[in-house]
Amino acid sequence: PIAFNEPLSFTQRVVESLTYSFLLDRASRSDDEMLRMQYVAAFAVSHYACDVSRTSKFFNPLLGETFELVREDLGFQVLCEQVSHHPPITAMHCEGKDYIIHFSIHPKIRFWGKGVEVHPIGRVTLQLKRFNEVYSWNLINSCVHNVIVGKIWVEHFGNLEIRNHSNSLRCCLTFKSCGWFGRDLHAVEGTIQSASKETLWCLSGKWPEELIAYPPAHSDAAAGASSSSLHSTASDDNYLQPGSVPKGILRRQNLSETSGSTRLLWRADPMPPNHQEYYGMTRFSYCLNELKSEQRNVLPPTDARYRPDIRLLEEGKFGVFLIVLQSFVLALLGLVLTRLEG
Repeated sequence: PIAFNEPLSFTQRVVESLTYSFLLDRASRSDDEMLRMQYVAAFAVSHYACDVSRTSKFFNPLLGETFELVREDLGFQVLCEQVSHHPPITAMHCEGKDYIIHFSIHPKIRFWGKGVEVHPIGRVTLQLKRFNEVYSWNLINSCVHNVIVGKIWVEHFGNLEIRNHSNSLRCCLTFKSCGWFGRDLHAVEGTIQSASKETLWCLSGKWPEELIAYPPAHSDAAAGASSSSLHSTASDDNYLQPGSVPKGILRRQNLSETSGSTRLLWRADPMPPNHQEYYGMTRFSYCLNELKSEQRNVLPPTDARYRPDIRLLEEGKFGVFLIVLQSFVLALLGLVLTRLEG
């Protein structure tokens, strides 16, 4: 039913992964290879931040459908295309001033009664031009709970490994499952390791909110501290228990980008007012279906912005949508019959 959809195609949803592309700009400007890995890890986590309030289904892309976006203010241009229908595969290529990022994704969907699990097959590749470095990482699993009865909510879970193929650094992140009592809801934890698997930095946060980095020495100090003294002063927030989500840091709104040895890598932007009434979209998502008059002369007819079904849903014209859908189905059926007769 159309009531379950949002007015965006999957080709447009894929481009939402660039919402926090400024993290790649920061990585490109840093001369510290460790800091570059931290910003790449933050970007990989931020990929999922826009999903926390999104409970509607996107429109399935048509074979050959494209989506092009040029954001001069953010310094990138991106092209996304549906390159295969069976199996469904979507490819994306983005170029920024100092980086190139591309990937293809083949989502496998499994319905298990109460929810829907999505297992994406694909790998993201990032090149930082200035340093001639190449990073790559996998995509993690997702689950939409309570699709039949109850409040729908989204969960991401699994292990994400980022590899720097130029210096053998790697970052291992774990997106934790919610669990029975919701203790680990949205939690992300991980480490940055050397080629010899020595832990160099620790990462912790929540994928819809933020990600911080701190040295492993702080974890060791926290392990020997009592729970009563761990947060006894404001400065003690920098000393974190290993494997725990640092609540004092996550909830302190006036935290600067660096606080002692603890570094705030990324924090999600506030959601727009009344975002729940607009499919839970972010400000970045709002602009994806915008079609300006000057764009009509340069965009190909395959661009997702031209799809009448998505446009009619966005404008709330459900009656017209059903008529267009019926005409499309009849035309498609006529085409199939013509080919069978031929």
